[in-house]
Amino acid sequence: MSLRDSFGPTISEQDLIVNCRRLRSLTLLFGVLGEVPMFFRNVAIRILLPLFWRPSPKRTSAGLERFAITETDSVWQILLTLKAVSDPKVRAKVFQHALEEAHHASEFTRVAAGICAVPPHRPRPERIPIYDESRGDQALADFMAYAHVGEQDVFDQFSSYAAGVGLPEAAAVFHEAKKDERGHAALTLHFLKGLLPSPRAVRMRIVKTRFRRAYEGWLRFSKNIGEGPMTLLLSLSYLGAGLLAAPSCARTLWGKSEQDAGELLTHRVEEQA
Repeated sequence: MSLRDSFGPTISEQDLIVNCRRLRSLTLLFGVLGEVPMFFRNVAIRILLPLFWRPSPKRTSAGLERFAITETDSVWQILLTLKAVSDPKVRAKVFQHALEEAHHASEFTRVAAGICAVPPHRPRPERIPIYDESRGDQALADFMAYAHVGEQDVFDQFSSYAAGVGLPEAAAVFHEAKKDERGHAALTLHFLKGLLPSPRAVRMRIVKTRFRRAYEGWLRFSKNIGEGPMTLLLSLSYLGAGLLAAPSCARTLWGKSEQDAGELLTHRVEEQA
């Protein structure tokens, strides 16, 4: 039985959406400065995906493979928390969560391979553990809050990816994964309630995590903004240097060619003599 069957009935899809929006409203200002509000992000996904993915099977395959990499990283992150869980029943649920994420990863890889037999190589990102043992008793609660917010976000986004991707098989994987994410969001919230003393503490921990993720999103956005102009500037610099050096290089090569031709002709004349 999947986690969405175990925990899904405890939180309806509409309740999950309302909960997401209520918590985001508390961090809207910071969200505007960092992560794009979810509504506009979903609109952007539906508009841009057909433009960037559909015309290129390689690009579509690479995009799906990125989802597989993210899901695989989630498995690694979840398994790290098992050392902090002693209850066998809870360990079983956490392990099942990891297995379902692993299944999502394999499904994204399967569809990506079907679209393009040899997807473009993409280096795996460096893994940084979210579960921080140095936080002591708070480490597991921090992780569950981070995982819960992440599950809420992908729950919101996967329908937009399914609509934008344009391939029925890929859309089916997004829809199926979304169903599981509902159970994962409910599971992580269930654990979080058991780790913290009050509903208010749960809400505040989730809000704090949203600030953290918004800040991380802002750093990624800033990094990309900075890298873009720098790449353009370096490209223009190399182009300008190449254009300036081209006449001199051409004269040098032409002179060298004439010299080599003269030496070759002299050598042949000497041989014939």
